[in-house]
Amino acid sequence: VVDSALVEDLRALRSFYLLQGFHDVEIGPHELDQRDRNLRLSIPIDEGERRTVGSIGWNGVASLREDRLAEEIPLRTGGPFHPNLADEALNIVRARYRDQGFESVLASVEVDWDDRRRIADVAFHVLEGTQTVVRRIVVRGQQRTSPWLLRRVIEIQAGDPVSRAHLLDIQRRLYALGIFSRVDVEMAQGNLLRGERDVIVRLEEGDRHRLSFGGGFDTEDGFRGLAGYSLGNVAGRAASLHVNTVVGEREELYRLLVRQPSLGAWRFPLTYSIFSSREEETAFDKGFDGDFITEQRGAQVEADWRFEGFRMPVIYTLKDV
Repeated sequence: VVDSALVEDLRALRSFYLLQGFHDVEIGPHELDQRDRNLRLSIPIDEGERRTVGSIGWNGVASLREDRLAEEIPLRTGGPFHPNLADEALNIVRARYRDQGFESVLASVEVDWDDRRRIADVAFHVLEGTQTVVRRIVVRGQQRTSPWLLRRVIEIQAGDPVSRAHLLDIQRRLYALGIFSRVDVEMAQGNLLRGERDVIVRLEEGDRHRLSFGGGFDTEDGFRGLAGYSLGNVAGRAASLHVNTVVGEREELYRLLVRQPSLGAWRFPLTYSIFSSREEETAFDKGFDGDFITEQRGAQVEADWRFEGFRMPVIYTLKDV
């Protein structure tokens, strides 16, 4: 038994009871009883009466559905009440409104107790304010990238609600394409009473061409050299073309790869490749005179399906050995 760990456990136990509505819980003092080489730990608990939620009311909620908000907050009718749970519920309500473009929303919570202060009637008061919607989307700095690709990645359209979280998500998705060296997404100044704002997307496309080369030597395989060339943003669709080759005294590899971020409307990356290789190995059988040579030619398709919290890569390879 470590005293510091025991104190931390008792503190966690008390916090658990408080969040379950047992405001007057008394825990301890604990007792330790040693029998032979074993210790018996005894923790007396007096739970007291529980504070619960009697009802949950909504005032001023017009643009969002009350039942959807009620499903997301941690308070439930008949469930435990604690001020921390009420604060968490209030933060969730504000976040959901801001996700729908209500950046200036004001929300508060009111708690009305019964005479014994055991049952709390909770009421949320919301002043929605003006909803911010997209007036138009303005893209600047686009040179080679396809407008179709940008529309599919940006997703939002004129009339859709927009928030700062939406803008950050758009910026993240554009960077994920790997073809832009800089992306800025912001809302232009507008009439706060009308709520219509322009979304400005500033892009700086990166260098499309990349060349790589190198070489090496080891005593078993001798000299080896490699070279590669990459072409980005092919046809303005964020696809990339890669040519790689490795040439050595005992091996050769030639490979062509094409990567694309999606297949039409389906959002999963695809990689196509064709390859040819030749490798020489010293024969393991002493009775065999000469080297063992392996030659391969083939093609491969790889898809990477991603769902919520789940990823499934699928690879199909066809080769002649």
